Amino acid sequence: FLENDFKYSEYPNFKFEITQKKKNILGYDCTLAKTNYGGRDYNIYFTNQIPIQEGPYKFFGLPGLILQVYDVERKHSFTAVGITKNKAYIQLDISQRKFVETTRQKYFIVRKNYESNPMQRSFELMNNTQIYEKPDANGNMVNLIELNNRVQKSMIEQFKTQNKIEIKP
Repeated sequence: FLENDFKYSEYPNFKFEITQKKKNILGYDCTLAKTNYGGRDYNIYFTNQIPIQEGPYKFFGLPGLILQVYDVERKHSFTAVGITKNKAYIQLDISQRKFVETTRQKYFIVRKNYESNPMQRSFELMNNTQIYEKPDANGNMVNLIELNNRVQKSMIEQFKTQNKIEIKP
C-alpha cells in the first residue's frame, strides 16, 4: 500500500476440532480437523505419516503435515499437488526490501483507509506541486484531477469484488 510495504508477526492460536473423518491425499491417510481463522471456518486435512506440524498460508500446529485446507464456503483452498525429497527449491529473497513493522490491527486499518482512498498520495503530490495538468504522449493536455478521480473510482470498485482470505482483522 502507498509507498511502504508492511509486515506484522502473527502466531494464530488455532483451536482445532479433530474429527474421525478420513480421506486419502497423495497416497497419505489424512484426518479432518476444523478451525476458524480470520472470520472463516476451515476444513483441514493433515497426515501424521509426515510428522511436520506445518501447512500452507498461516496454518500449522496439527500433529502432522497439512495437505489440504479450504474454507467451508469453498472461496479459498490450498491442496498439496506433490511431495518430493528433492532439496532444491526456490526461495524468494526479500532481505533487501524495507518493511514498516506494524501490528495486525494497524495493518487492517491502513488497508481499509487505502481501499477507501487509494489515490490519496497522488492527490497530495498534485496539491504540493500545484501541477494539475500534464501533456500526454500526443501533446494533448490531461486533467490530472479527473484522471485520478476515474482511477480511484475504478480501484474502489475492484476492491469491492476482492475475495479476501481474512475478512476479520
